[in-house]
This record gives sequence, structure tokens and C-alpha cells, in this order.
Amino acid sequence: MTAEIAILNKLGVALAADSAVTISSGGNSKKIYNSANKLFSLSKYEPVCIMVFDSAEFMGTPWETIIKLYRKNLEDKTFNSLKEYCADFFGFIEKKIDLTEGECIYVHRMTSILFEDMVTNIDEEVESEIKAKGKASKNKVRSIIKASIDSTLTGFNTQLTNSDQKEVSVKKTLVIFEEIIANNIQKIFEKRPLSKAYQKKLLRCAAIFSLLRHGLTNSGVVFAGFGVQENYPSVYGFSVGKSMLNKVTRTLDQEESITQANDASILPFAHSAEVSTFMEGMGNDIKSFFYDKFRTAMSDIYPSVLTDTIETKLKMSPHEKSEILDIIKEMDNGICDLLLNELSSISTKIYSRPVVNAVGFLSVSDLATMAETFINLESFRKKMTFTTETVGGPIDVAVITKGDGVIWIKRKHYFDKELNHHFFSNYF
Repeated sequence: MTAEIAILNKLGVALAADSAVTISSGGNSKKIYNSANKLFSLSKYEPVCIMVFDSAEFMGTPWETIIKLYRKNLEDKTFNSLKEYCADFFGFIEKKIDLTEGECIYVHRMTSILFEDMVTNIDEEVESEIKAKGKASKNKVRSIIKASIDSTLTGFNTQLTNSDQKEVSVKKTLVIFEEIIANNIQKIFEKRPLSKAYQKKLLRCAAIFSLLRHGLTNSGVVFAGFGVQENYPSVYGFSVGKSMLNKVTRTLDQEESITQANDASILPFAHSAEVSTFMEGMGNDIKSFFYDKFRTAMSDIYPSVLTDTIETKLKMSPHEKSEILDIIKEMDNGICDLLLNELSSISTKIYSRPVVNAVGFLSVSDLATMAETFINLESFRKKMTFTTETVGGPIDVAVITKGDGVIWIKRKHYFDKELNHHFFSNYF
């Protein structure tokens, strides 16, 4: 877990990120280090930064390595918009970063998950057959296996048709990863009867499954700053899943641009409970609990209790009770929507809107202070409660402006600056 934030106004954008990283060795064994770098300048010369959260690696390669290789490759190249920097960064990964080994590991793990799940379901059906009839013939077992594979493949073919993946990608996947998939078929299906035709169907199932899934782990990647022709800052937040056939799977989750009409914004990423509490007057957990319980009470519990009471007093028929119940539910749903919308309006009016309005007038130094304070709040909450301190360590803070570029307010180094003058001399 981590905590990051971007605060924007017309002058620029302030970014802050903690340093905590959780390392797991499997099972319940975990260790937290407070030394991770999550905030980087994307260009040595232009006002553009990048932040990463969740998984620190992409297909086995550290994001820090990928970012620094991109920065070196970018040199003094510029783009007119921040969105073009995003596209160029992902294009660089697809063209210049060798992720072959990572893709092989990914396909092996995904097909293992798929086949183990299929075998579990097949074995359960066989056991049910044995319990029902005392035995399961070889023909029946073959029939169960064939039905499972056919059903799985039909579902995957439908998903493939409805996706942006093409048949040619399936064929390429089979060519490149056939040996890995075939080995998993042999290992996991073992001595279960499989004809060559159904082995081919399993190969196709595995290829489509590997293509369509977002990935084993997700990484958050946030771009912030200015393109050459942009006078106001923007932020783009992506969820990045995997690379298959040198194609990075990603979705754009957040997009915010400062304009004349929109002069301020606060965007938290990853762990953001304290930011939500500060901005809305209510934490996300409490908010979700209240909304769910209130809606359940108003649309289900209260109408049922009221209808039962009326039925007892007036001795209604079942049909009359059903009609009255529907009327009460419809009325209560309207009241529920009205009250929840009013609560949201009050939250916006009293808490979030005044803060966002104030952000529009802050200096860049105040933006930096505000960003660091939010991350400190998250860290302080973890430190003062009996929970794992998944947010903590030194906070890196940077401000990006159109004229001054990337200015580091706080930046940790793993080395003594006085002993490494050559690093700073060679940076440019």
C-alpha cells in the first residue's frame, strides 16, 4: 500500500508520495521497507513527472528501471501535450523493453490458474457421479472432461468476440507460448483422458485466457505536468496490468486538466482514507456503510415491517399486502435518494468545495505544503493505530510549473550527496 496525491491549480501541480513498500515472501510473511522511490521526473528538461503505486514492478522489471531508461532515451525530445508523453512512454515499453521472460512467467501462471480450476471442477463432477451411481466409467469421465473444455472454450470465444483482441493475436500466442501451455496441460491434467483435438482446445482456452486477463498484479501509473503547448497542468492516472505480445494492457482511470472553468483539483491515489475524511467530512468506509445500511433499511426492512403491521391491523389479503408493499418501497426509494443526495450536497458545500476553491488561489509553495500534509495525515493515522504501517517513511515532494519545470521540495537519496558530486554533474 502507498499514499500519493496530486494538487493542481493554474500555476502548477504539486506531487507527494510516501516511501513505504510491502514485501511478501508468500503466506502471511510480510515486511515493510521505507525506502522506495515512487515519484520521478519523466524528462530531464521538461515539466513532466510520473508516480507509481501498488506493484513496484512491471512483468518482473522494476518501474524505477523502466522510467530511468525512458528518461535517458527521451533526452530533450518534447511533446505538445501530456497525453502524448503518456502514449510515448507506453510505446517505449512495447518497443524498447525486453519483457519476454516476464510474459513467459505470466502465461505459465495464468494457464496454471485456469487448468487447476478446470481440473477441480471436473473432479467434483466425477465425485458427484460416483456418489450418485457408485462408480464413474471411463466414458463418463471423458464426457465430463469434454463438456468442461467445450463450455470453457465457448465462453472464451464469446469474450474474444466482444473484446478488442483479434484472432491473429490468439494464433501468435499459440506459436510463442505453445510449449509452456502444453507442459502445463501435461502436468495438471496428468493421466486424465484427453484426445489431441481436446488438447488443442485447451491450448486455445489458455491463449485466449492469457490475452483477455488484465494481469496478475496491477500497477498505478500517474503522469503529471505540461506539454509544450499547454499553459495549464494535467494529470492522467492509469491502471497497468500486463504485457502480452509486446502490447501493454492499461486503462485510464483518472483524467484531470486545469482550464479557465476548472481552476483547481485534488487527486489522491492508492490509500486515501484521510484525504476523503478531510474533503468529505466522512471516511469512505463509514460513508459506504451508512449508504448501504440506510438504503437497505429504507427500501427493504422498513417497508416490510410497516406492511406486516398494516396487514395485522386491517387483515389484508396477500394480493393487497403485495400492492401496498410495492407502493411503500417506491415511496421509500424516492425518499432515500432525496436524503442521500442532500447529504452529498451538504458534504460538498461544507467540506470539499471550500477547500478546492482555496486551492485555486494557493502559491506553488503552499500547494507543496498541502500535498505533503495529506500524505503525513495518512502516515500518522497508520502510526497511531494498531494497523500495519503501509504508509510511511520519508515523503518526496515535487512542484511542476510551466516556467520553472520540476522543482524538488523534498527528495530522498540512498547515497550521501557530498560524496557523489559526479552523479549531479553527469545528470544532464
